[in-house]
Amino acid sequence: MLLLALACVGKPAVDLSPPVLPALEAPLYVAAPYTPADPLVAAVLGEGAIADESLSGAAAAVALAHSEGGAVDGSTVTWAAFRSGWPHAVGAWELVQVPEGERPGADFEQLVASWRAAGGSLGLARARGHGGDTWVALRSRPWVRLGAFSRERDAGASFSWPVLDDGGYGPLRQLALGPDLALREGEGLTLDAPGEWVVELRGRRGEDEVLLARVPLYVGEPTPEDGPFLEPVDDDSPAAIAEALDVLRGLEDAPALRDNVALDAAAREGLRSLLDSGAPDPSSLDRLDRLGYPEAAELTCSGGTVTECLEDLWWSIDDRQLLLQPSYRSVGIAAARGEVLRIVLDLAGD
Repeated sequence: MLLLALACVGKPAVDLSPPVLPALEAPLYVAAPYTPADPLVAAVLGEGAIADESLSGAAAAVALAHSEGGAVDGSTVTWAAFRSGWPHAVGAWELVQVPEGERPGADFEQLVASWRAAGGSLGLARARGHGGDTWVALRSRPWVRLGAFSRERDAGASFSWPVLDDGGYGPLRQLALGPDLALREGEGLTLDAPGEWVVELRGRRGEDEVLLARVPLYVGEPTPEDGPFLEPVDDDSPAAIAEALDVLRGLEDAPALRDNVALDAAAREGLRSLLDSGAPDPSSLDRLDRLGYPEAAELTCSGGTVTECLEDLWWSIDDRQLLLQPSYRSVGIAAARGEVLRIVLDLAGD
């Protein structure tokens, strides 16, 4: 008995009670203060600290997906945030798995403390699976303060961003892209077609336009269970990227894209320019015009995985309008991995 008692000295306390998860899904986009009901999560967050309920719901969804053996990347986090009702971009995330009932470790807890000190909003949760407990922390920095608004709408309904405080980014622009790929702008946007819409709120910082918020709305239909990517695509090959593109275009019934040797060469040239200057090639349309296509576009993205990269295009109103354009039938693809994966897509009509 004495040896058993000595063996337990100095070991951290283990809480084997089941994790208490915040709501993984909410019908409203809303920021709301939240004190975790899970005592272990509350202890890691810190005494008196407040998290956000929607953002913590997203953290719980990511933790649960990982604990059940699913692959997780930035696209997983973005979709979890949309489903849980967080109306702002997630700027950073961290995931760690530990033995059942244990705290997540000093590095993770120090990161949470540093995010708290830096301001912004924090989501924190843990979930339990066969491999132990998965902890997830999410950080976001809202640029404006928004009121609550519904993610699902009736066809023909009007939409305006419920801005409570513009944070000094006025004047604001409200934009929406519907399933018909027609761009709407202004207050009181009419959601006049059923399907998935993307709405954006933009403001000004000096001479620059800034994206302040972006979310999907679902008109005349429920929110899907899954986002555009069921699993991250880790293969950086053009063939894998092309397959992922076909999946995205198939979601909106756009025709599949054919590989084109001339566009492949143009995309490689665009990639060289991107890697040399760090910015998209401003002469890309001239380069594509020389190939003789009646209409063409070049899209660039970056991310840790193919899905993270293409997701930037999928949710951006400007890029999505081009990515899903049914008149584009051919594609050239170039990709290179450095600190991040960079992809260049050259799209053209027949």
